[in-house]
Amino acid sequence: FVHLLVVRHPLERAMSAFNFRHYIQHDVIGVCQKRNVTSLLECFERCLDLCMGGRSSPQYDFFAKLAPAQANMVSSQICGNFLTQHLSHNGTLGVAKQNLRRFSLIIDLASHPILSSELLGCVLSWSNPMSHPINRNDDPSQLRLSDLSTSHLQSMRRLLHDDLVLYDEALSLMAQHHRTAMIEMYQ
Repeated sequence: FVHLLVVRHPLERAMSAFNFRHYIQHDVIGVCQKRNVTSLLECFERCLDLCMGGRSSPQYDFFAKLAPAQANMVSSQICGNFLTQHLSHNGTLGVAKQNLRRFSLIIDLASHPILSSELLGCVLSWSNPMSHPINRNDDPSQLRLSDLSTSHLQSMRRLLHDDLVLYDEALSLMAQHHRTAMIEMYQ
């Protein structure tokens, strides 16, 4: 029995959550557009302000009055420690690290496709698991990490600190899993 966890770099995951357009829910950009904020960067800055100030931030009302779930989505999925929250019953990094170690296979398809492919092939006996190119959603109309200022990135790193630590731990475990799988495969 294999317990598989697919991870993604926290900053990339946050940008994906920001850019995700679902017309019923999880549409931060749509809320900004309805409020006549058409710059993606300005919309993202409003998200950061909300995350830094919480419910007392003026940005909370900016999102919540038009779409109540959006304010919570911004806090949890764009600026929150999403991986830590999902691997821990109490939202703490220590518990999340303990639970992370329980996975027998950890992969990152976006940042480490070759290593992930080799792991899937070795552990699950899949042949050519990554024969198709990875869809990176490179839409030029979306906001990218490269569009953010150093200040924005520093704020995001502070907000996502626990997930960044947990992601590094996941990559370390992925490398250990890979070494073990290669040794077992060639014995």
